[in-house]
Amino acid sequence: MIKNEQKIANLGRLNKEQKQAVTHQDGPLLIVAGAGTGKTTVITERIAWLIEEELAKPEEILALTFTDKAAGEMEERVDKALPYGYTDLWVMTFHAFSERILHTHALDIGVPNDFRLLTQTEQWLLVRANLEKFNLDYYRPLGNPTKFIHALVKHFSRCKDEEIWPEDYLKYTENLRVNLDGMEASGGKAKGKRQKAKDAKEGTEKDNGQKEERKDESEIKRLEEVANAYHIYQQLLLDNNTLDFGDLINYTLKLFRTRPKILKKYQEQFKYILVDEFQDTNFSQYELVKLLAGEKKNLTVVGDDDQSIYAFRGASMSNILHFKENYPEAAEVFLTKNYRSSQNILDLAYGFIQLNNPERLEIKLKRQKAKGKSNELTKKLDAQIEGEGEIEYYQAKDESGEVEWVVNKIIDLKNNDLELSWNDFAILVRANNQAEAFIAGLSEAEAPFNFVASKGLYGKEVVRDILAYLKLLDNYHESMAMWRILNLPMIKIRVEDLMEISRFADRKAYSIFETLKQIDILNKIEDETKRKAAKILSLLEKHTSLAKEKSVKEVILKFMEDFGYSDYLLKKNDHKAFGYLNSLLKRTEEFARRTNDDSISSFIQLVEWEMESGEQGDLSKDLEEGPETVKIMTVHTAKGLEFKYVFVVNLADKRFPSLERKDPIEIPDELVKEIIPAGDIHLQEERRLFYVAMTRAKRGLYLANAENYGGKTKKKPSRFIYEIKITKSTENTKAQKTQKHRNTESTENAKTSEDNKKNYGLCLPARLPARLPAGRQGRQGEAGITDYPPSPNGKNGHGKLGDGLPKFFSYSQLKAFETCPYQYYLNFILKVPTRGNAVFSYGKTMHITLQKFFSLVKENGEKEQASLFGGNAEARKQEIKKTRNQENAEIRKAIPSTEELLKIYKESWIDDWYETKWRQEEYRARGEKSLKKFYEVIRNEPPDVMELEKGFNLKVGEYTIRGVIDRVDKLADGRVAIVDYKTGEAKSEEKVDKDQLLIYQMAAVEVFGWEVARLAYYYLDNNQAVIFLGDSNELDKIKKKITNLIDGIMTYDFTATPSQHICRYCDFKEICESREI
Repeated sequence: MIKNEQKIANLGRLNKEQKQAVTHQDGPLLIVAGAGTGKTTVITERIAWLIEEELAKPEEILALTFTDKAAGEMEERVDKALPYGYTDLWVMTFHAFSERILHTHALDIGVPNDFRLLTQTEQWLLVRANLEKFNLDYYRPLGNPTKFIHALVKHFSRCKDEEIWPEDYLKYTENLRVNLDGMEASGGKAKGKRQKAKDAKEGTEKDNGQKEERKDESEIKRLEEVANAYHIYQQLLLDNNTLDFGDLINYTLKLFRTRPKILKKYQEQFKYILVDEFQDTNFSQYELVKLLAGEKKNLTVVGDDDQSIYAFRGASMSNILHFKENYPEAAEVFLTKNYRSSQNILDLAYGFIQLNNPERLEIKLKRQKAKGKSNELTKKLDAQIEGEGEIEYYQAKDESGEVEWVVNKIIDLKNNDLELSWNDFAILVRANNQAEAFIAGLSEAEAPFNFVASKGLYGKEVVRDILAYLKLLDNYHESMAMWRILNLPMIKIRVEDLMEISRFADRKAYSIFETLKQIDILNKIEDETKRKAAKILSLLEKHTSLAKEKSVKEVILKFMEDFGYSDYLLKKNDHKAFGYLNSLLKRTEEFARRTNDDSISSFIQLVEWEMESGEQGDLSKDLEEGPETVKIMTVHTAKGLEFKYVFVVNLADKRFPSLERKDPIEIPDELVKEIIPAGDIHLQEERRLFYVAMTRAKRGLYLANAENYGGKTKKKPSRFIYEIKITKSTENTKAQKTQKHRNTESTENAKTSEDNKKNYGLCLPARLPARLPAGRQGRQGEAGITDYPPSPNGKNGHGKLGDGLPKFFSYSQLKAFETCPYQYYLNFILKVPTRGNAVFSYGKTMHITLQKFFSLVKENGEKEQASLFGGNAEARKQEIKKTRNQENAEIRKAIPSTEELLKIYKESWIDDWYETKWRQEEYRARGEKSLKKFYEVIRNEPPDVMELEKGFNLKVGEYTIRGVIDRVDKLADGRVAIVDYKTGEAKSEEKVDKDQLLIYQMAAVEVFGWEVARLAYYYLDNNQAVIFLGDSNELDKIKKKITNLIDGIMTYDFTATPSQHICRYCDFKEICESREI
């Protein structure tokens, strides 16, 4: 049993309160976890403890959070805690959970389960493309008919946060119309929730007998227009087989409420439910959690109302405030031991956030305590680290002065403590546009930095270059696009020649393309430039022809190859640029898949529409990977992170706190289900945001603002500066400075001279570059200065050893590293995109075809059993005793016809990466021939398919191997056969690489508990199988091999091991300098 083997939960490292939370057994539990108190540790240790105590299996615990990053981190921690493999961890976001449920059960409520999920931009595009259907009047100004699309889409999203269906909205407006003469703005007798909150804020109440203003005819028409638009929008989603993010939660709620058997299935499966960041849940999400918890109520919620900062996306702080009312029997644990910040930083933050009283959980629970309903609660955090932190406030004359002070301060701290990393510093802004000045300042100072943003793909250099080239292919006379191509860094045309080309084009009213066609007559142009121009024109013609037959992705990759762009990025070791490139390529694939239109002109049109909607392109971000840099980010992005030194900037009036921006279209009060707190809701949220900013700091908290940001009047300091009671010195505007906190071992390096203090106003260019630590200047990169990640041999000293390494491993990764470590580096670390090939497209088509075919076999078989036995378990037991021939006859009934198999094949066909149409048809005929033979084989000897595409997580020592088994068949004796499909013809057992199936065999035994009878590589071309079974000696060898390979990966030594055989078939041979061909 698990509890008698290796311990999973590590209770010894927990404090008393953490241990109490982790070992709570049954019933609801509220964990109030202040900043830096180890809430993620508590959640993961609780999951481990529940498994160790055999209260639940891994797949019987549901842990919900709000971001993919948080879910990934939690899953990684749980994976490390588990000493054995597992099939399924339900650690995911609310939306991922609902999407998974709906893909399985959506048909039960009349929604297609093969729906496509729309992004916010795609929602905008859907409305824009169907604008005429909405019959808008109020929300369609003649001069700008698309002006209110964003507002409408946001409004629909907010309605879904409150679980308001279009039918609810329409019914509401119908009632308004019917009761026009008597309906009051508040809905009759009661005031609206927002008005109550406003009255409380102003300290006034209107006379109870006073009737509120009636909704007039024009207001009712406006609401009817919105309700009708919401209804049309929802119908458009379904007509296009799509859902938006709000639908995921609400359709899951509808499913569970209208199909009690399905709800019961998941209530029984999930014995324990944990919700992270509970203060960020919205109304619909909390309703979902309550449904799943059911009568068992084994619900653990972890949150901190003082860190509720997502009201703009629908979060309802009232959920955490009222949890005890919904679950009065809930146990309470308060985590107040802070392992992050110095005590004086915590005290400053705590004193400040109390200004939000009485609308805080601390006060509400104290009131319940007075009524005997709650334990005593104090949210005053107790620092567990010694020493005081540094708190300092600086007010500059203007924005450049503020930037200079911040940048100088960072470099001073870095120089005075040699053990500091650039990763120890963060500059936090209220809004993205406030980051620009600090980006420029750090770039000018040659300090490495990274602006962490979720948007901005279309503004990245490599992406702008690619989009310019695509525009050029669509129209040769796009002179701005051609100008950008001529300025590519790998082309290196002289500035003088570029200016001469531009002058000639202007003089003749030519496009630059036309000028290049006549470049030979320009006498002042160098011959080398003329040769480069001819090469560009030749490639344009070549790629134009390519674009007529191939996908946008193929054209982009050919551009990157033929222009030497990939080689240029590889020599720079620019992992970020490769990341941006991969994001764009993924976008082209999504576009082709969703529109069935893979033309360059259509893709460019899409990007232009996206930009028109305000979309800047999604960026993936992972702060833990990549080089050491100062992080610049919004306070919202910084949530959940920590840094030794934090700079909160632009603390000026109307900047932080920001001005309140109400929703352009507000939900009518009568439809709002959230309980809205009293008081100034916006100011309370801004205070919580500032509280989050302050509590990111470990050693030092630095606050800054300027008197002048370019406007006509001076900017007053933020009201928050006065509220934290920091006083300003009239001599140098330094407000408060406590004794610097330094580690004992760093004390000798920590020098703070008066000269440095006096020099904060000096110009950056004059001195900052000279003050950087020796050898750490970095290189000019995408957004200024960046250190590049370790080189393939791990010897360049830049970045951090292990940057970019995966948290989990797969057979394909191990095979790549075994083949050539540099191939692994290019594929899995730098992620250099490669062109596909016909073999891959064909193989994927065959796999998809067989997966869909056998899914249909299973589905038909289950229907057959249900009709025969009606769920009678005893009858089923008797049925199992039938002869093998009888069982085969039953399975044959479930097998679809040959025509159905070939129809699936046709629908699954992937037509990418074939060299010619003729070659594609050759492959198509080959596949059809193979499938017909395959059908004859399974018709004669039908397999009893038990599992398809079965995923697993296999523990090998301290590492986790992930994989997916193509097919698992159940044999007559109860054992299983594992089948993996291969295209091509069968090899002999001696020549076949057994490693992949040996890994699957280990997973079958150790993760699923199956007894394996045989392993089979099934070769589809000649329909033959290579069958074998690993013995104990082979399994021991593969375990050692896996461990040795991953140990090798972890050393970060990716030196190439070229050979003619390996290099001939390598996808990276064109850009690898070590190749042998």
